[in-house]
Amino acid sequence: MYDYLRTQAKEKLKITDLDYGKLVKDKSLEEVLQLAVHNYCKMNTQSEMFSFYKIIYSTRATNCMAAQIMCEET
Repeated sequence: MYDYLRTQAKEKLKITDLDYGKLVKDKSLEEVLQLAVHNYCKMNTQSEMFSFYKIIYSTRATNCMAAQIMCEET
């Protein structure tokens, strides 16, 4: 479910796999980090992802998979 929702959020925002060589070319480290964080925030503010994270966050203490997802995302 997590992978599906994450893929759907990326598709809605038209986020594709990146050529990191092209991404960092002629950009400062700060610009690259700002772009990455901005895209990550946009992806995670999709309503489906937000709802999913609420569930994951509330069950992380009793659900090993939820705890693993939280660790991977932070």
